[in-house]
Amino acid sequence: MSFLPKKNLILHDYFENFGGGERLITNLYNSKKFDLIYGFDENNLIKKLNIHKNSQGLISPAIPKIFKKFFLKRKFENLILNKKYCNYFISGNYSIFLNKQNSGKKIFYCHSLPKLFFYFNKFYNTKNFFKKIIHFFYRNKFKMQFLDKLKKVDLIICNSKYTQNNLKKFTNLKSVVVYPPIEIDKFKWISQKKYFISNSRHENGKNIEKIIRTFKKFNHLKIYLTSRGSKTNYLKRLAKNSKNIIFKDFLNEKNYSKLLGNCCATINISNSEDFGMAAVEGLAAGKPSITINEGGYLETIKNNYNGYILNKLNIEDELSNYLSKVDFKKLYLMKKNCIKSAKKYSAKNFIKNILNIIN
Repeated sequence: MSFLPKKNLILHDYFENFGGGERLITNLYNSKKFDLIYGFDENNLIKKLNIHKNSQGLISPAIPKIFKKFFLKRKFENLILNKKYCNYFISGNYSIFLNKQNSGKKIFYCHSLPKLFFYFNKFYNTKNFFKKIIHFFYRNKFKMQFLDKLKKVDLIICNSKYTQNNLKKFTNLKSVVVYPPIEIDKFKWISQKKYFISNSRHENGKNIEKIIRTFKKFNHLKIYLTSRGSKTNYLKRLAKNSKNIIFKDFLNEKNYSKLLGNCCATINISNSEDFGMAAVEGLAAGKPSITINEGGYLETIKNNYNGYILNKLNIEDELSNYLSKVDFKKLYLMKKNCIKSAKKYSAKNFIKNILNIIN
């Protein structure tokens, strides 16, 4: 491995979707202060994001996807570098198993406690009893090893106060909060058209099926669903024959910004959302977010100021009630508040805060 002489190294689990973790890594890498090692790249995102120089994957793309995650932990445990770094910025629940022989300050950025291991019954749903038993016992073993590694890092940075409080509850470990980066300059208010956007990944806990069921009742209101995920096919079947529910898949930066800049609001109602970057991207474009009273949303969204907060215990009824009397003028009047709110989470502030901490 031959890298340019830099003193910091990012270790990231893998690239599959361009989610919050990937955005954070890209911003750090683009500061030109870091090299990058990652587990694998499932969708050729490394080249698309132009972060392929001074970076290295540990698992061959030729290995079937189903096996890649099984190799991740061992790959990081066995990783020995021929160059020493002052700081190892760890972004992931597998990369935290970095070989102890690699000396230097280890900084763990906690996007979220691994939900499969800490919230097993809430987030892992399967009808296969034997598969659930296997995952249950594997969970306990991984959880103990994960906590052991977590106690040995030099510094823990959390992406929100909500994540910080969860970490404290489970581990009693101290941490600092640095909110993740939003590239606010890429998002602009263009106009207000009468459509909504759900810009969350299609995964368990994101509650997109509740959005679809609700919008099926309001044929006159249009919603675009961006991104993809493990539930995409299920969600498309659920929305079948509903012309007001439109799937847009992964959009390039230009088309995503345009879609966001012309909507009236975003809808972000994920369970236990650790921060909620999708909601803040909407704020940067001057668009209010319809969220729930849980998780990181409570740190970014203020009711009737830059969005609307629904009761998490009755999401579908509350969303239906809101849509039945939606006031587009009020959404428009929140424009300035939204843009002002988003500035706090700029990529510039993120890089500045991280570099101040590690230097």
